[in-house]
Amino acid sequence: MSGSILKYVAPSTSTAVGESAEDIQSVESRGEMPELSSQEASYGKAQELEKIILSSSGESDVDEGDASRSLHQQDSDDDDDEEEEETVRLSVYSDVAAWPVPVPDVLRVDLIKRGSEPFQNRDGPFSPVERQGGKSKGKSRQLTTAWFYKALPNGEKILRTWLVYSPSKQSLFCFCCRLFAVDDKVTGASSFVTGFQLWWKLNPKVSDHEASEQHLTYLEKWKTLRARLKLQKCIDHVHQTTVDGEKRKWRDILHRLLDVTLFLAHQNLPFRGHRETMSSANKGNFLELVELLSNYDPILKEHFMRLKHAVASGKRMTSYFSPKIQNELICLLGNHVKDKIVADIKKAKYFGILFDSTPDVSHTNQMCEVIRYVHFEGDHVEVKESFLGFFPVAEKTAAELTENILQHLEEDGLDISLCRGQGYDNAATMAGIHGGVQAKIKEINPKALFMPCANHSLNLSGLHSFGSVVSCVTFFGTLERAYSFFSVSTHRWELLMENVEEVNITQKYLQTVGLTLEKCIVKLQGLKAFLADQRSEIVEKAICYATTMCKEMDISMERRGRVKLRKTMPGEKAKDAGLTLPEEMKRAMFECLDRFHHELEIRSQEIEKILSMFAVIQPSSLVVATEKDIRNYTPKLTEIFDEFSNEDIFREIERLRRHLEAAKISVEEAEKWTALQFLEFIVKWDYCESLPNLSLCLRFFLTLCVSIASCERSFSKLKLIKNFFRSTMSETRLTNLAILSIEHEYARKIGFDEVIDKFAEMKARRQRM
Repeated sequence: MSGSILKYVAPSTSTAVGESAEDIQSVESRGEMPELSSQEASYGKAQELEKIILSSSGESDVDEGDASRSLHQQDSDDDDDEEEEETVRLSVYSDVAAWPVPVPDVLRVDLIKRGSEPFQNRDGPFSPVERQGGKSKGKSRQLTTAWFYKALPNGEKILRTWLVYSPSKQSLFCFCCRLFAVDDKVTGASSFVTGFQLWWKLNPKVSDHEASEQHLTYLEKWKTLRARLKLQKCIDHVHQTTVDGEKRKWRDILHRLLDVTLFLAHQNLPFRGHRETMSSANKGNFLELVELLSNYDPILKEHFMRLKHAVASGKRMTSYFSPKIQNELICLLGNHVKDKIVADIKKAKYFGILFDSTPDVSHTNQMCEVIRYVHFEGDHVEVKESFLGFFPVAEKTAAELTENILQHLEEDGLDISLCRGQGYDNAATMAGIHGGVQAKIKEINPKALFMPCANHSLNLSGLHSFGSVVSCVTFFGTLERAYSFFSVSTHRWELLMENVEEVNITQKYLQTVGLTLEKCIVKLQGLKAFLADQRSEIVEKAICYATTMCKEMDISMERRGRVKLRKTMPGEKAKDAGLTLPEEMKRAMFECLDRFHHELEIRSQEIEKILSMFAVIQPSSLVVATEKDIRNYTPKLTEIFDEFSNEDIFREIERLRRHLEAAKISVEEAEKWTALQFLEFIVKWDYCESLPNLSLCLRFFLTLCVSIASCERSFSKLKLIKNFFRSTMSETRLTNLAILSIEHEYARKIGFDEVIDKFAEMKARRQRM
């Protein structure tokens, strides 16, 4: 028997009305009556389809007498030919213009099972057509969605299921006439078989075709054949039942293989082994895990038994265990998760971009792409930062990096004009105010506000402040060597851990996923207040502790060697103060703390500037600010964002206060809320319609990027996935494995039926029974 995997891996849901999900896709039609003949009798008619939809399996084909051959030896077909055939197959199942005329019986049955809905494309977009001859009514016409509906005399409208649109040919076709047409080149063939494009003649051409005798005949054949397939009243019903069982078996096997793939990806484990033959003691994680599950799962156990019997007898059998199939499953799962994430981003509409790069184990500079957006799920509102992949960058200039970023955003279907926030590290190439990446993207979209990474700003503040004092550089250098000394010994490390107290609350807090701008400012202001208030106490405690430890260890605090005095110039009356060693250390510490405080002030100015721009939606403004204050705040926002006006925001703030009062929420409680909590209140109580501008403003604010910690976390996964033993991994495999590992919450919700449907469309194969 010949056919494709589509016979066994059918779509889980049907788009045609009343169509069964388990309809068989291997039956064929013959003659004028819409009845199915046997598979053997119609094999000759299906040869044309076989050339289109069948390609090499890429599976393990076991030759006679070679029992030690790998379970998944690759076929020797040319890869370019496979890609070309695969493109043809996909076009057949996505575009009516790609159907051969006449349509082979096997393909006709498969298309009837799918129904006309996937081919209608009634929501467009539709391309305009230029009229020839310069008519007075206009030079161009365009198709509209209204033509897909027929108006009844009583005013009701019904869908014309037979009318389908081809995006590639930009023409209308008749679904049933195209299915049953004998030849599209004979004289008198309907224009709805060859493709109708004269939009100015839609009236009366559509109605005339709808009432034609040929169309009504083919429409009846279509509906009758679909009903017989559903009721299993075809001639080869017994054969269909057998094929149906095979279909369910292969779907069950693929379900388990996808589960294994998802498990290994989530755990960052390698798939392949060094030797993957039948006689190998360790075939790699993928095959070993499948074989382990076969001990407890009857479906996999039967599959393994059949496979081993085929190897022993020298027969050929499809296994779906080959490395190529593993890569395809990884790619399908990764693309499925990415499509879901991109769909959520598009649903949110506005987003912020986070990009950062790091070299991997193969010395390739990997750029990480993370998108920040506000996600709505029912009454729940969440700020998400979703990973979309890695891509290599060889260039280092701002112009080239900008081009790479814009190119990948376009490939992901994201419009840069909808970007409202940028987040990068503080390197001049990325953050430069004149020629950096953020400046070049602002030239394209001035609404994409740049926010320097708060974590990098804090680190650089400490680096610059303590690196400006020679004694501090010496101290931290010694401390680093001491750390190395303790870290190489487990015993010394335990002693170090008992005496070192980690106080790094601010740094860790700034790495929180979905951190909002106002929370970041509050934390930084708290750190600056701590440095200002506890400045003397910090130094005194440090000096006191150092003095005590020196006395206990009998270390002299006097200067060693000759005391150096500052040289005085002639006529100068000032003398060297002659500071002692503790006093000099105290002076150096005060200098470091003051410099650290000053660096924080400078580096947080940009963040505070953006916060002041959104001052109108801060809790104090939304709840208790006067009319004068609100009118002073709003121009800062409306100067950049033209989506709303000053008056609209003012009226909606007054309306919000009335809504808060009606919900029995006190002013004191509302003043403690964050921007996210205000948006949650609006969504929960369904006030988005009455507060559209205010909710949009809150979404813009929550989209601003505060930290690129999400990019740094993805680099941790990069080191686990692409390690020394997997350094030759391709970029596609790396990205898909990283998506499945990082976005595991999305991966857990994958519907395997959808993935199997895509796998079936992508890899059609010949299956023997």
